[in-house]
Amino acid sequence: MILQQATLTDFESVLSFYDDVMERTPGIEHYARWRKGKHPTAEGIKAFILEGSLYLYKEQVVIVGALVVTMYQGKDYHAIEWSRDVADDEVAVIHLLAVSPDLQGRGIGEEMVREAIRLAQDHGMKSVRLDALASNTPAHRLYERMGFEYRGKQRLYAENTGWTDFFFFEYQPNADSVGLFMRGYRYVTLRERPDLKEAAAVWFHSKWNVPKEAYLECMEAYLNHETEYGWYLCLDGTRIIGGMGVIENDFHDRKDLSPNVCAVYTEEEYRCQGIAGYMLNKVVEDMRSKGISPLYLLTDHTGFYERYGWEFLCLVQGDGEPEMSRMYIHK
Repeated sequence: MILQQATLTDFESVLSFYDDVMERTPGIEHYARWRKGKHPTAEGIKAFILEGSLYLYKEQVVIVGALVVTMYQGKDYHAIEWSRDVADDEVAVIHLLAVSPDLQGRGIGEEMVREAIRLAQDHGMKSVRLDALASNTPAHRLYERMGFEYRGKQRLYAENTGWTDFFFFEYQPNADSVGLFMRGYRYVTLRERPDLKEAAAVWFHSKWNVPKEAYLECMEAYLNHETEYGWYLCLDGTRIIGGMGVIENDFHDRKDLSPNVCAVYTEEEYRCQGIAGYMLNKVVEDMRSKGISPLYLLTDHTGFYERYGWEFLCLVQGDGEPEMSRMYIHK
């Protein structure tokens, strides 16, 4: 999944999206108690867009999810006993998480929260926090299932609820999630970092011995929106440590099995940290959001891609290869 930062051109669509969520989500008047014109408001949504903290998940061009991630916490959070004492601008706070009523119950909200955690990591945040109405038990279950810890409650006034109790939750890194916060890796598409085009082409060429010009041609087509077949990178600071792309055909005789994930590589000293698996999932979600599915992948490996939902499909003949190679599919 890739979250897109909302712009003012999205404003009317975002308003319509939240209106639809309020109108058609079962039980929302009891759980979240959102009310049109009261919360969320058009003014508030525009303010979040202008500060760059409202993010969208789209399938093709349609908004199916939205949330706000601020890289600061407000004064209302000071009264809570958190697990660690950090400055306001070292905390990311999640607000206004919503999923289209047509797609609720499919795990989209959970994936969006995971992406919000990664955004926090990218910005160097030390903690991720949020609040929810005491009555919003479905949200409580979601957050606790994802590793958020209940830290206390506070009675606050809100325009849509009056005085009511809010529960506060906090996510902290642990041994299983150290990669999210402590390693500081950043996952980007080439459209997010077009300045890396030349360096990425050189890096992929050094790993696969395919001419740099071939990579540049594919990357330029992606950057110019001539294709949605993307290029994806993992960065440790400014260093490229992992990457992969999507192309029409990865040099094999089954031209009907398209498009192909290609050039999957992680630097040796960074392996066994889940980098390739996370990027594979990111590619699948990005392509699916653009209506591109299934995907195919050519490899000689066995047992690795199966961990991430790929299935062996058939043997194919690679161009100039003496032996047949394994073709995988992700539906």
